[in-house]
Amino acid sequence: MKFKLLLLILLLGRMTLAAQNPTIEGRVTDPDSRAVCAASVILRSLPDSTYVAGMASDEEGCFRFAADGGGKYLLTVNYLGFRTFDRECRAGDVVEVALQPDTQVLQSVVVRGERPLVKAEGGKLIYDTHTLSQLNIVENAWDVLTKLPGVEASESNVSLIGSRSVTVLLDGRPSTLSAAQLYSLLKSIPADQVSRSEVMTSAPARYHTNGAVINLVTERKHEKQVTGRLSGHYTDAFYGTGGVAGNLSLVSPRVKWDLLYSSSWGKWISPTELYSRHRLGKEIHEIRIDNRSVNDLENYEVRTGLDFALSEKSSLNLTYTGNFSPTNEGRSHSDGNFQRSENFHGVDSRLHNLSVSYSAPFGLSLGVDYTSYDMSQRQDLEVFYHADNRYERLRTIEGQAVDNVLAYADQSHTLGQWNLGYGVLYAHSSNLNEQFYGECETDRETRDLRTRFVEDKVNFYLSGAGRFGKAFSVDASLKGEYYRIGDYEKWSVYPRFSLMYAPGKRHVFNLSLTSDRTYPAYWAMQSSVNYIDGYTEIQGSPDLRPSTEYGLTLAYILNQRYIFSLFYEYSGDESKQTPWQTPDRLALIYKSVNWDYEQKLGVNLSLPFSCGKWLSSRLTLAGLGIFDRCDDFFDMGFNRRKFVAVCSLKNTFRLHKNLMVELSGRIQSPAIQGTFDIGYMFTMSAALKWTFLHERMSLGVDCNDLFDSGYHDLRLRYKGQVADICNNSRYNRTTTLRLTYRFGDYKERRMKQVDTSRFGH
Repeated sequence: MKFKLLLLILLLGRMTLAAQNPTIEGRVTDPDSRAVCAASVILRSLPDSTYVAGMASDEEGCFRFAADGGGKYLLTVNYLGFRTFDRECRAGDVVEVALQPDTQVLQSVVVRGERPLVKAEGGKLIYDTHTLSQLNIVENAWDVLTKLPGVEASESNVSLIGSRSVTVLLDGRPSTLSAAQLYSLLKSIPADQVSRSEVMTSAPARYHTNGAVINLVTERKHEKQVTGRLSGHYTDAFYGTGGVAGNLSLVSPRVKWDLLYSSSWGKWISPTELYSRHRLGKEIHEIRIDNRSVNDLENYEVRTGLDFALSEKSSLNLTYTGNFSPTNEGRSHSDGNFQRSENFHGVDSRLHNLSVSYSAPFGLSLGVDYTSYDMSQRQDLEVFYHADNRYERLRTIEGQAVDNVLAYADQSHTLGQWNLGYGVLYAHSSNLNEQFYGECETDRETRDLRTRFVEDKVNFYLSGAGRFGKAFSVDASLKGEYYRIGDYEKWSVYPRFSLMYAPGKRHVFNLSLTSDRTYPAYWAMQSSVNYIDGYTEIQGSPDLRPSTEYGLTLAYILNQRYIFSLFYEYSGDESKQTPWQTPDRLALIYKSVNWDYEQKLGVNLSLPFSCGKWLSSRLTLAGLGIFDRCDDFFDMGFNRRKFVAVCSLKNTFRLHKNLMVELSGRIQSPAIQGTFDIGYMFTMSAALKWTFLHERMSLGVDCNDLFDSGYHDLRLRYKGQVADICNNSRYNRTTTLRLTYRFGDYKERRMKQVDTSRFGH
């Protein structure tokens, strides 16, 4: 009740302030409705054309002037290559400035402009999403993310070449959502709602996150507008999956409300072939298993957000996200010379996330984020062992309940060309894991488990950012952190900085250092055991420790397009899931274990090029050395190294202004992960997008992994352990048909005012 009363007071105060301080505001766009940044906007009073004020439009093309009275004004907008825009206006007007090209015929001279793909600013690489959308086929925020140079993305992971760990943020706000939950949300946000993408190899402390950051900034319209989108898709593989999505956005200069909904359903298959040469005592057992897993998919997601612009520099944001996956059933059938098994399982999960944030006009930012996640899983495993005609049955019920809450406060001060900041974050997590055995017929040890661990984290930081002369800028911070989980406690200090040297727009150099900590996923810290078949199982690791990371990157940007970088990464106590053949029984166990370290040293090149208006391409080349070491890995240790090369090429052909075709390929040489050898990988994909009905409707076709070569084989050949795991790629190729309709684009029209100055008394 107190919160509602406070909100009402703030809104009433804002309404009173707006009435007392009328403004003239608007947005500058080009003929393609893209924002025009740094346009010259001048306001003069009429009838004498006296200069009142002037400014440059911001990154979203917006401008705002204070206007004191009921008189008339003349608004003039200039931008190189466009005609001068003049408009009479009054206090309270919202002016839509649509610039038109200024075409002049000159003898033997052709002038062609091109918007920069990327610009460096304050330690960030800022990509204009509208430019990326013209050069690539994108439908949603996830597509925007995957098209960024150097980004490699899968359904469960996002990596940035040259960075040990990557956190994806939406509008720069910390969140208790897991990475997979956030990726699912991004797929429901239309691409045209993302205005820019910010890539930071060393994220500023105010983001309260680890390592590198990719921040997707949503666009805020400044005119009254109602827009929406409806879409549907169908994916054909061995089985089919489909889904529908919709969103509605209501925008005014002060309030923005969004509603997003998506659902998906269908069935998918995952086949695996396993060969294991397992030594048990003095005997060697050659085990072959073919596994075919078929899973039903049903998922629903809803998100709604409300933004209040309380004043020109203050805002309040409320967001709710819900994700529901009821009764997802699956069945795995495996057969081979060792065993034959049937594994039936069902999963039901629910997630609720609520986020509240407030930014004050004096540099204060406050936020609270809460996530509640519940998952229940049922498993019924039946196994027949050929060697001794033995039958086994295991029934388990598992559950996980996670409650996460974080609160943060940040304050910044501007002193000339310098910005000083400090802040604090507190995060609390409660994780309950349960596993109960039902009717079982087995010789294995079965024990019901119920564990709860509580995690607390407090960090605080001091930061400074500013310029030295015209060419140098720096952003540095020092963060202290206290972390506790169970009996494990640790205090740590993490420095970071980003130094940029830009002698001109053509050449930009950036040196960055990052240091932080990464915490293991909750599923990896469970105490339960999941059985894949009669031979393979996944064990939790409740004693996992967080890893400590350091990274150093030197990047050079040429002509705001070409990116060259050198990088070094170090991760102590690195943990990854790696298989191990047990010496006391025939079982292949997957378990996450803390290694001594993982190191990477490499170089990355991003080279975009084009041919007229019909071809836009980007070539990415990377080479890196991987060094993995663990002296205490079960009953053995490893110290391995490998050089890996990666090459990817993305081509977009614009056959017509409304027809685009995309062809992309990626090659990766063999790599390592602990004791694993990761095989060579090659994949090629194609896509088509056709817009029609005055660009309100689009039809897209995506063909992924055309040659069924996208999965790599895994080989274990280390200290007597021998195993081959082949992710059979016969069902990896998919074809997706997507239909999208955009509606709305309603803008409030201002009617010509009737002159009533001579009426009445």
